[in-house]
Amino acid sequence: MSQSVTLSRSEFTKQLKSTSMDVSTLEKDARLKGVDVASADLDGDGQISGKKEQKALFQSLDHFDTDGKSKSVRLVGVEGNLTQMGGRLDAIADASGVQALRSLALVNGPRGSNDDIMHVGMRDANHYETDALERRAKARGQSVIKVGSDSSAVTGDDGKTYDLSKKADITGFAKTLGLPPDQSKKVADAIEKAPQSGRDEMAGIAKTWAKAEKGGRIPSRLIVSGHSVGGDFFGDRGSLPKDSLMDLASAMPRAAGQIEDIHLSGCYSLGRSTTEDWRAAFPNLRTAMAYNESAPKAESSAPSHQLAWEAATRGRTNSLSRSIAHGSVVWSQKSGFDDGKPLPKLKDLKDDLKAKEGTFPDYFDGTKQVTDHARGPLREYYKSIQRVLEHPSLPRSERDALKAKRDQTIRLIYFDVITKSFAKEQAGTIRDGYKGAKLTAPDFAKLSRKDAIDEIDRFLSKTTSSTDPAVLALRDQLEGMKELDAKRVPATWIP
Repeated sequence: MSQSVTLSRSEFTKQLKSTSMDVSTLEKDARLKGVDVASADLDGDGQISGKKEQKALFQSLDHFDTDGKSKSVRLVGVEGNLTQMGGRLDAIADASGVQALRSLALVNGPRGSNDDIMHVGMRDANHYETDALERRAKARGQSVIKVGSDSSAVTGDDGKTYDLSKKADITGFAKTLGLPPDQSKKVADAIEKAPQSGRDEMAGIAKTWAKAEKGGRIPSRLIVSGHSVGGDFFGDRGSLPKDSLMDLASAMPRAAGQIEDIHLSGCYSLGRSTTEDWRAAFPNLRTAMAYNESAPKAESSAPSHQLAWEAATRGRTNSLSRSIAHGSVVWSQKSGFDDGKPLPKLKDLKDDLKAKEGTFPDYFDGTKQVTDHARGPLREYYKSIQRVLEHPSLPRSERDALKAKRDQTIRLIYFDVITKSFAKEQAGTIRDGYKGAKLTAPDFAKLSRKDAIDEIDRFLSKTTSSTDPAVLALRDQLEGMKELDAKRVPATWIP
């Protein structure tokens, strides 16, 4: 059994000698949530400096301590586990620049996990990435935590299996994390709000992050990988929207406070606008790397990009260069957002988009066919939508309509693939609906966009007065295919 480790008040003030810390910076740090920092600012100048104020800050920290002594705080419990005090000292170490405080918090505790990685993969092919990362991690004595499956079930820390398609099981799983009841509910709410196909990933992340909420350390580097159309990740394992991950970060602020470096390996996964969303979710973020156009796939160069990112973000860096991975964009504390281009005027981007809007109707009604998913007029129109969406000056009131057009356009680009998924995934609905309507079902997998629209219109016109549940169910699905509605044509059908 390990012995507990404490930090004395005298050692605390000794390490902070001649330093000054900004009160507002400390108050904004999620790791110091609940600590009355302002009460330690005895002269009201907005800074914590001098021995008296440092002692007062220590007293505010001691309010959360469990060792029963006013002149020391416990860093490592008798079982060898890090207490939450370690995270608070990390925050003070960052604000003061005194890294010795951080090392004191790690004495006899688990090895610092600053270079460990959590990899959240939404595609089966993501194993190419984790295989490469694990080989390097093994050689360096690091760990890679892998999250990602196509199952709706998850095993809790109690050994039981929970079906995350059921609200009661989501609640039950959250309770196994060992968090306070109010926080468990917030975690459960975040998981339930996520698409059903992405709840297992949310639960997997929560299991690791719960360690931070209880005073432990988690990987400070995070990779999210999969197909993406704007920061929402998906693949054959399911769908994980950016907002869902951020909801979980909000429910688990101590974990979010430990994330320092992120890599978003997906198309259009980061821009000037969405960078601020990620920074808000992870308040101590130091660097980010992603793509604001096409991203490499796991089967090609994504593993090499992730290895380059891994090497560049070791330790506690606050800078990152685009040169480490072709086609990437980066953000860092030191240099801000960098895509290699000056920020264009929003008006110019809107004018460009308006000039291309005439492209959409001919492809939507099937008059023209997409012959290349990666190139062509419709793809250029899609890129223009993305560029407008990522401009930081775009009013929020205009975003929803543009996002809907973006989602519709990417489904139109891949309609030949989507219609095959529709034929496979909705085979029973198609069979029963046509049987109920006494019509012969076509093979939707073989229909062009124009032929599909003609067939959909034929079915809808012949079933306008039907009350057959099977017919009505198919009508709903066919209307979704015609309009390319994101709610009825899931992102997981996009390759």
